Amino acid sequence: VRREREAQTRVELTTRLIRGESPNEVASSSAAAMTNLFSLRACRVRFGDAIGFAGDRARLEDTSRTIVRVGDVEVDLVLGALALSGADRAVLDALVAALAAAFDQHRLEIEARDARIRAEVSQSRAGFLSAVSHNLRTPLASIKAAASTLRSLDVGLKPEERRELSDTLVDETERLERLVTNVLGLSRIRAGGLEPRPEAADMSDLAGAAVRRLRPLARAHRIRLAIDEDLPPAGVDVGMMEQIFLNLLENALHYAPPGSEITISARRTGDMIEVRVSDHGPGIPCAERERIFDEFVRVDARADRAGAGLGLAIVRALVTANRGRAWCEETPGGGATLAFSVPAANVAQQPEGVR
Repeated sequence: VRREREAQTRVELTTRLIRGESPNEVASSSAAAMTNLFSLRACRVRFGDAIGFAGDRARLEDTSRTIVRVGDVEVDLVLGALALSGADRAVLDALVAALAAAFDQHRLEIEARDARIRAEVSQSRAGFLSAVSHNLRTPLASIKAAASTLRSLDVGLKPEERRELSDTLVDETERLERLVTNVLGLSRIRAGGLEPRPEAADMSDLAGAAVRRLRPLARAHRIRLAIDEDLPPAGVDVGMMEQIFLNLLENALHYAPPGSEITISARRTGDMIEVRVSDHGPGIPCAERERIFDEFVRVDARADRAGAGLGLAIVRALVTANRGRAWCEETPGGGATLAFSVPAANVAQQPEGVR
């Protein structure tokens, strides 16, 4: 029976780290298990910054305590009425050695994970900078070419040609402005600089405001609002939600054919408010519907369209910050529907994990 307890103790202690317990919890459990197994008055287990106690801590300052070290694990123990037998000491040494091996494995896994995260962050940063640089070059080249032509004295330009070059300057400058705005916004989100402040918000008002702001881009389209009349307010950060509506509607306007209809709909589903922005453009292949929310990702079917591929990444980040989710689905009859859900106002006021 004693051997079974010893074996069980060794397995239990060394597998606690695998199950995800913290080093401090494992150190405390180890100290308690050893105190019980060997009838100790006190025990202390150390591994790096992790430390666990059992029994009378004051006795651990006694100079007569026994110290066992294996690798980075140190165990201080104060014996009870009986001294450790040779067999007990062998079991103790084996337990400490097993703990040392488990802690070393845990440390190596953490170091490997941290190294992997650093590599991913470095790769992401390099990709981010490369994509920003690429998306800056195109509008800058157009601006430079148009400005150089307008400035050239030896080039005879007709009034309509000058107007076309001037329009190019304005369009590409606005494109640069959108890119810089999106990059700055995404950088703030990455740095955790955006803290949502939920309040009751009328989704119909937010959708209508986005339509009014983008009306100059929507002259060739029909925009229909289909908001349930009894839709309750959503519990969201209004500023973030305005940006979400603008990005989704602008995305639909880019890809919907002239003369087609874009629909903004909203309804309640359980405790959530679901919003959909539907167009009848080329649509998005199933395999790409998750990737479109990544930074600088644009599907091949829409490669001829302007855009840096940041708008939907910002949408997902802002929706997630408001305790919601964003996704893409097919529009009935063809096209793409970009959707998101956020909590209703009464749900958003509850602490995380209550609903």
